[in-house]
Amino acid sequence: PKQRGKGIAHALMAECAKRARKRGLTAIGLHTAEFMKDAKQMYENMGFVRVPQYDHHPVPTLTIMAYRLDI
Repeated sequence: PKQRGKGIAHALMAECAKRARKRGLTAIGLHTAEFMKDAKQMYENMGFVRVPQYDHHPVPTLTIMAYRLDI
């Protein structure tokens, strides 16, 4: 918690996108959950979009949401 808001997660995600692009990939994907509000907001701010067809439902009360970023 003390390290939140310093841009570390954003920098890591940007580096993932950079490496994927360098390898010739056209998109990256990830999964998150509604309770991870800060992460979800960061992904959406970075341009990730929901792809619900790739969601998971490990239990009836939890949706693991899929996101995709075209790079």
